[in-house]
Amino acid sequence: VVRIPLLLGFDARHHLAYVELIRERHALPLATDGWSTFHPPLFYTVAAGLLAFGEQALRVLPFIAGLGCVFVAHSLAGRLAPGDRRVALLAVAFAAVLPVNLYSAAYFTNETLHALLASLALLATVDALLAPDVSLPRAVAVGAWLGLAVLTKFTALALAPVALLFLACKLVAVDRAPWRETLRVTGLAAAALLVVAGWYYARNVWHFGVPILGNWGRMPGADQAWWQQPGFHTWAYYTGFGEVLRHGYFAGFVSLWDGAYSSFWADGLIAGRGTPSYRHTFWNYDFMSAGILLALPLSALLALGGAITLRGAFASPDPHRRAVHAFELTALYALLYAFATLTLSLPFFSQAKASYLVPLLLPLALLFGRGVDAVDRRLVRVGPLARGVFAGAVASGLACLWLGFAG
Repeated sequence: VVRIPLLLGFDARHHLAYVELIRERHALPLATDGWSTFHPPLFYTVAAGLLAFGEQALRVLPFIAGLGCVFVAHSLAGRLAPGDRRVALLAVAFAAVLPVNLYSAAYFTNETLHALLASLALLATVDALLAPDVSLPRAVAVGAWLGLAVLTKFTALALAPVALLFLACKLVAVDRAPWRETLRVTGLAAAALLVVAGWYYARNVWHFGVPILGNWGRMPGADQAWWQQPGFHTWAYYTGFGEVLRHGYFAGFVSLWDGAYSSFWADGLIAGRGTPSYRHTFWNYDFMSAGILLALPLSALLALGGAITLRGAFASPDPHRRAVHAFELTALYALLYAFATLTLSLPFFSQAKASYLVPLLLPLALLFGRGVDAVDRRLVRVGPLARGVFAGAVASGLACLWLGFAG
């Protein structure tokens, strides 16, 4: 990470220009002041403060945020699988070597800070759902973390209503709280969110008449426009998959799922370069390409973990855990839905980029841990050799993913 130039990464030049505007003006720019200034300002404001210690300090923020997601994954696994170190270890290993987290932490981008804050919001929501009753400090924590997340990137807006809805449903259906108490607690969480982040969206309304000004269609500003190939999508784009197994990079030209897969299990867009022939030399593309293939069985383990979580959402004897499992899956669905539907407005190959899904790192890490654990428990009946082969296959797949980024 230290060797990677700051200008290498997705729109890194424009992210750095945003930071420089804050440093020069000692004020937040408007969405129309630059290519990336439509983003919420928290990441850039913190980065502007770090700039006083030199440009190298700017690397700290995305790297520490990416590492922080690993610790939060451990915390969540400890809450949902108390006493089961295996699931916690698997969740940590998944979060630590997941390519989308590794390359996001290596480039200068707001993705990892957004992922960390969204993960902390999910963790606070899980704490509230597991608690015998939702105290006011817990409600404030949910709203405050959500507020910080939506002050970093718009993507968290897909998670905020899910968290508040589950908080209210838990109060009504599990705690049997009176409707006044439900309104008070949920309203306090929503108020905390608005206090932390509402001013920014109100500022956009004041200047532009809308709370969110993004790059949907024309970019903000009179002279800014964005277009990429192919510029349109067909039905096959949303139903096809397999190109990534033949051509592992820039597979988003062919289908949504190929693009998401290649940028989830590898740096499938290669730091935003226009073609693989201009790829940078800081990754090991032999291991990365092998990891794309080895990720197929890892994806199957994720799917198995999802099925186990779905069963828990209906069959767990503990209503608090049923609520948590349902919340995990609904949060996954909400962000995936937003991710897929945005490609209808922006039919470009780079839009199918899995870094937009990094806030899902926590539930995905748990799904992976549950999937591996379930298979291992079944193999106990077969014998130690089968368990050893399975453990070696999983460890080899994870190791290959990491080696793709080891240089």
